[in-house]
Amino acid sequence: MGDAQASYDRPLDARSWVGLATFFVVVGFCIFPVSIRLPRGYHLPIDIAVAPILGVALLGAIGAVGTTELHNGFIGSGTMQPYAIVILIFSLAVISLSIDLTGAFGHVALLVAKSAGHSGPKLWRSLFFLSALIATFFSNDVVVLTLTPIILYFLEAANIPATPFLLPAFQVANVGSILLVLGNPTNILVAQGTSLSFLAYTAWMALPTVVALCTSYLLLYVLFRSRTPANVDLSRLDELRSNPRYQVRDWAGAWFGSFCMCGCLITLMVATVFDHSINVAVLSTPWAGAALVRDLAADIWKFCGRGSNRLNRKTTAEPGGDMKEAATSDVSIGDLQKSSSAVELDDVSDRDPVLEKENGSNERLMVEGGEGTSDSKDLWETKQDCVKVSIEKVVENLESREHLDVTDLHTRGPLPTLWAIMVRLPWKIAPFAIGMFILVESLDRVGWLERFAWATQFLMPNYAVAVVTIGIVSTLLCNVTCNLPMTILLVRILNHPNAFPFTTNVAELANQDVIRQAALWGVVIGANIGGNVTPLGALAGLMWLDILRRFDVKVPWRHFVYYGVLTSVGVLVTSLAVVVAEMAVMQSSLYQNALAKYSSSG
Repeated sequence: MGDAQASYDRPLDARSWVGLATFFVVVGFCIFPVSIRLPRGYHLPIDIAVAPILGVALLGAIGAVGTTELHNGFIGSGTMQPYAIVILIFSLAVISLSIDLTGAFGHVALLVAKSAGHSGPKLWRSLFFLSALIATFFSNDVVVLTLTPIILYFLEAANIPATPFLLPAFQVANVGSILLVLGNPTNILVAQGTSLSFLAYTAWMALPTVVALCTSYLLLYVLFRSRTPANVDLSRLDELRSNPRYQVRDWAGAWFGSFCMCGCLITLMVATVFDHSINVAVLSTPWAGAALVRDLAADIWKFCGRGSNRLNRKTTAEPGGDMKEAATSDVSIGDLQKSSSAVELDDVSDRDPVLEKENGSNERLMVEGGEGTSDSKDLWETKQDCVKVSIEKVVENLESREHLDVTDLHTRGPLPTLWAIMVRLPWKIAPFAIGMFILVESLDRVGWLERFAWATQFLMPNYAVAVVTIGIVSTLLCNVTCNLPMTILLVRILNHPNAFPFTTNVAELANQDVIRQAALWGVVIGANIGGNVTPLGALAGLMWLDILRRFDVKVPWRHFVYYGVLTSVGVLVTSLAVVVAEMAVMQSSLYQNALAKYSSSG
């Protein structure tokens, strides 16, 4: 590389400092949300959904955000398409939720736990590899939101300490998510920023992921071997065999959802091979739509079947008799008959209780007594006349379920699965991601991005140093800004013209492309592994802490950071070393491809 020279002329002014301060303040509120008390008992939460929007509004008021920044932050510029990335994230979430709500994940977890017998180390290994498998082929968020509550239930049932099982499952989820583009939203950002196909991304990350998983397993096994009980009593897990939560309630739905996930992944991999700039939203939305349509059809079919059964029960009841027993489903709302401890365990799982039905036969409604009606009435009128929700009991139940919204009352309607998916989708991610894209664009407008890009020249003299330094920097920045804002910022910086010295020499331009590619691989490794250093390193960590809080399980920060640092250092070193080795092997090919690109365009 040539001499690093600053190539910016715009001086920093008051807007520049306000813009930079706003960026970090917004990130701070995203990590540590607050709630502002308003008149009449209202509250305004300043969290990942609201803080970025307020930040954009503030910068717009002072002229640090204009129409160009809004366009680039939403539509995108170059190969980056923010709105398409958000749609892809939601498409994958829809498919994952569709599978989860069939009971498939809970059923698999129960089988895996039972296979361990009474061996503590075997249970540890089983949960470790299950977490790695789900994170690799779905995402780390699926492990956090779905598997963590199930593990907590198993641990309480067996009366064994939580930390030796919870921390490894969480850490391996962040490591396993490196492999596929779909494993982590940060991977999607890098894949689009490098104009690589999804298949090429996976080919590059396959070996680093395997090495990282092996390293993680060895380190975690050594660290937790003495804290893992030799024998565990899992006899209470037999009680779960009859619990709908741990049964596959809809085998057809589970298989269809898995088909949609595989189809989406294959479509993305194949299509991006032929066109790197293809809109990923166009590729993923049909698969998510297919999953939703299938769930909608299943809901309608089950609702009609329940309605027919209810009508038959009504007409066979004695006139003027008590209809409560005739019309009440087998399971009441939220399993109100459970003990308080069992309800708390169920709360943590974030599964909508409406979906805990047995073969679609449970109505999940508390019904008051009433007179029978003639079977000539319309089915919907029959439902309205005979079924009355016990609102007082529902509200009492919901008050103990702080993670559920009041809209959960409506999930007992004719479309429970569809509504549950809508309620559980990570809606806050949309304003968070788009807002952060716009804020990063504002940093470019006020002169910071070009300065950050120029400073990175000193960190990337060659491809080997670029992998290591950017990997370390991204790991550290994750725990200051969270991984998604960090990735948006670094991808934008590395693609900035100031990231490398200006040159018109074709050979030097080709070499810069190779170094940029190496640096972006460092971002991938750092963005995933950085989430294991502290809980602030990734959104998954924040969600994980929230689930533990609801379960009244405390993992002290010092323990998280202690084990996180010990394992992350080893995993980071080995995975970055593998990437450097891959770059060494592929350097000549990458250089020739870049050289051909610049030669043909020049």
